Amino acid sequence: MAGNRAEEKVIRSLIDDWYAALGRGDAAGLAVAYADDAAVASLAPPLWVHGRQEYINAMAAWFGTFAGPLKGEPEKLSIVAGDSAAFANGFSHIVGRKKDGTPMELRTRLTLCFEKRGGRWLVVAEHGSVPFDMQTFRPLIDLKA
Repeated sequence: MAGNRAEEKVIRSLIDDWYAALGRGDAAGLAVAYADDAAVASLAPPLWVHGRQEYINAMAAWFGTFAGPLKGEPEKLSIVAGDSAAFANGFSHIVGRKKDGTPMELRTRLTLCFEKRGGRWLVVAEHGSVPFDMQTFRPLIDLKA
């Protein structure tokens, strides 16, 4: 797919808006650019969340486990946009503190699939994952991008 720089900038702006909503603890703000039928495989159970509202509910519950705002940023982000489909992949670095005072810092792999609907780019699929140690099966959340 040949990239369209103007559309890639629009996609990057949507991703930046997502991280801004993350910093505000705004679950509905995270979902502004998500399709009503988005399929999301995030880090927390369940394996899949189907639909924008389920995504909002899941993220609101997740925000409720933190004592204060989260900080996050994408790392090594690659975006390719065509006329009606776009893909972004890279890493997500998120830092926060759990309600019990435990600090959290993690890096995850991130893939976003966008579809242009009614002139708007919408996330139709998201996949986040954490690599794990193949011997111990423990997650490796502290890898550097």
